[in-house]
Amino acid sequence: MVKEVEQDEADGGMPGETFTDYRPSKLSIGPPHPDPIVETSSLSAVQPPEPTYVPKIKDELEYFKTLSCLQIETVVYASQRHLQHIPDGTRAGFFIGDGAGVGKGRTVAGLIWENWNNGRKKALWISIGSDLKFDARRDLDDMGASCIDVHALNKLPYTKLDSETVGVRDGVIFSTYSSLIASSSKGRSRMQQLVQWCGPGFDGLIIFDECHKAKNLVPEKNMKPTKTGKAVLDIQ
Repeated sequence: MVKEVEQDEADGGMPGETFTDYRPSKLSIGPPHPDPIVETSSLSAVQPPEPTYVPKIKDELEYFKTLSCLQIETVVYASQRHLQHIPDGTRAGFFIGDGAGVGKGRTVAGLIWENWNNGRKKALWISIGSDLKFDARRDLDDMGASCIDVHALNKLPYTKLDSETVGVRDGVIFSTYSSLIASSSKGRSRMQQLVQWCGPGFDGLIIFDECHKAKNLVPEKNMKPTKTGKAVLDIQ
């Protein structure tokens, strides 16, 4: 009789015992991802929902192969989710939980390009550092979306962004979390500026990159919520 003993990874167990290779199970668009991607065995037992959304940029993606099949899967499911509304009437969001190296920035650029081709030509991209604006520019260029301008909010004056003097009519406004709670010496806030630019009929993307920076909206006992957490909630 052979006795099988389950081993933890710390005890020398092989990674293959707890992780499995990941491939989209219900979509066949796009080339394989350039790097191996895995998921836990427990997650692999859960079937994803049926994809019903057909991207406007589907033919372009298949021809130019700018996104891998994994990244296209995220674009499809995120776009599908954004068509839905939660019980209070607001539009549903989508959380991208991919690990490091999967290419979340390129995936986000794909989502912006998909929305652009659907007529939604304004987007907010909020991240942890202003230098990451150059990564956003690179990802959009790699998507073939060089026509979409990326505007660094910290380089713009505290006036109406779509005014004749500033001239930001569309594209991506790239902001940091700290800019969301910033204001000028005259009391003009970046938050008010962004809300005015988006307008009452805004239905574009708001991207919260590294969204853990907005933590502590609901603080522990005897503590106050952070200004950043409140700002992230308010802008939604």
